[in-house]
Amino acid sequence: MRTAIEGMACRLAANNISEQTLKQGVAILEVGRKAVASGSIPKMIAADIRFHEFLYSLSGNPLIGPAMAPHLTYTQRVMGEVLIEDQEPRDIWDQHAKILDAIGKGKADLAEKLAKEHLIHASHFMVSRLKAS
Repeated sequence: MRTAIEGMACRLAANNISEQTLKQGVAILEVGRKAVASGSIPKMIAADIRFHEFLYSLSGNPLIGPAMAPHLTYTQRVMGEVLIEDQEPRDIWDQHAKILDAIGKGKADLAEKLAKEHLIHASHFMVSRLKAS
């Protein structure tokens, strides 16, 4: 569900982006990278959730955020378990930066594609790590 809705949100965001909102996105990326550097799992999770909520707000569709809220709550729980055990998911900020770059350039198809790839990769990764625990 997240893949479909977030892909759509990123497509819409590419049509709604302004220079000011792009700067906000870049600031969120920086917070995320700092959270990874700090090693703080709660900060990493909070920054990730903030980035995705930012994408929902950029879409201009007021239904996306509330529809995704329960999914983000579940994602937070799973991310916490995965991050305690593994380092690999910490590279998500490169993926986020590529998504934001596509949005900033108004490349709706690419933004949607990158968002979907990001979420599919993340879901496979989280499920495989949880099975291994």
